[in-house]
Amino acid sequence: MPKKLKKIFNKQKKSIDEKEEITLEEVVTVSNLRKHRMETNLRHERRMARDLDRLIGSWHKDRLPKEVVVEFSASYMVNFIFDCYTPEDANHLLVTAISRELLKSNEIEDSETVIQ
Repeated sequence: MPKKLKKIFNKQKKSIDEKEEITLEEVVTVSNLRKHRMETNLRHERRMARDLDRLIGSWHKDRLPKEVVVEFSASYMVNFIFDCYTPEDANHLLVTAISRELLKSNEIEDSETVIQ
């Protein structure tokens, strides 16, 4: 192979190798961002769970009727979801959550949860 062609070939190979390294660095960065986002979401979930437990505890301490508490909290949560998402996404989110809970309690089988 002539020297000139060999130099061109080596330059192209080197640039391809550098691009692969950059791509690898990008993958590491993206995975770190995902990991950080998951940790942040878990922190928020834990905080919301603590707040909800504290709220339920205060309702129990005040001896509020269970029917009133459940109805209020369910209505509040549904309204909150529909304020944050489009109606289609909110509906899908609610159906998914209900299906997951029904699966946990063995009320339905996994084959019955297909959304049409």
